[in-house]
Amino acid sequence: MTLKQVFLVNTDLKMTCGKICAQIAHAETLYMESVMMDYADIKHQYDAFTDRYFAWKDDSVKPIGLMLKVSLKSDETTMQSIASLLSLKGIKCYEVYDLGKTQIENGSFTVLCVEPLEEEQCTKYFGHLKLL
Repeated sequence: MTLKQVFLVNTDLKMTCGKICAQIAHAETLYMESVMMDYADIKHQYDAFTDRYFAWKDDSVKPIGLMLKVSLKSDETTMQSIASLLSLKGIKCYEVYDLGKTQIENGSFTVLCVEPLEEEQCTKYFGHLKLL
């Protein structure tokens, strides 16, 4: 099973490359914190979310895994729609909102981070979006 993590970047905001990198890093941190909290809460009894995380992480020992990630262009409306749809499907997403200290307005929705999904799911939910 090949898993891939997806980041949707709000291109409406016209962020610089550095700002985008920082926002994606925030998203990954939120994702990892939730994995660690879920893992601690279940006291070594895995659920589907932690199973996918460890499958994604363990795939890195193979010659072609390396915890696959992809960043895609999106607009805020699409990001909100996808977040709602994935939530209904039980897929965890992490929305990043900027604090407005540098380039963009406080409260701007910058990145949607999605837990690692199988390739088929990635194509189904994100196949219409372009690479960043």
